[in-house]
Amino acid sequence: MYLFTRNAVLTGNPAASMAWAVKIGDYVTTTTGRPVSTWAAQFGQPIGTVSWSTVLESHADLNVAFGALETDAGYAKLVEEGMPFFTSPHEMTMRRAIQDGPSEGSEPPAVGALANVTTAVAATGKMAEAIAWGVAVSAHVGKVTGNPVMFLADTYGAFGQLTWLGTSPDLGAVDAANDKLAADSGYMDMLGQSGDLFVPGSGHRALFARIG
Repeated sequence: MYLFTRNAVLTGNPAASMAWAVKIGDYVTTTTGRPVSTWAAQFGQPIGTVSWSTVLESHADLNVAFGALETDAGYAKLVEEGMPFFTSPHEMTMRRAIQDGPSEGSEPPAVGALANVTTAVAATGKMAEAIAWGVAVSAHVGKVTGNPVMFLADTYGAFGQLTWLGTSPDLGAVDAANDKLAADSGYMDMLGQSGDLFVPGSGHRALFARIG
């Protein structure tokens, strides 16, 4: 199973650009029958960053799900409406689920939920060990915080990049989870054990809020 996202950085009036982002996400959901959720970056990404995400069974399923949009007049009109907000070409990502990944047809988190996205690139020759460590730390964080953590491998982009994705219902829950991890010696020990498993400086964290 894969998590597919389309990412963009929008400019202009924030209320107008985010309303458009939700509108086109809703249109794709209605037209294709595939649940697409719209997320806006809160921290760790350029202001105006949005991501549209959905769950796919395979690469072939991507074409089955969204191929018809290329000739859909309503979709083309919405894309044209959004052109004034575009600052650069959109970027698409595919992430393959390794542990606690999404299932096809599963309901995304509710509007207002937060997603904490952590990425890091495995060091050369350390992929198997990095994945094993990633599986273990995902399970540990889920146990400590009470929030399951998806662990995924990025299919494209930086070679060897791994992603952890955890969701919380609100900012209060984000604070509570961070406090629990900060006080958990087991989590701190596991971070110390990562050693030379990842490329130095490749770790990155971002927080997104679901807006549609």
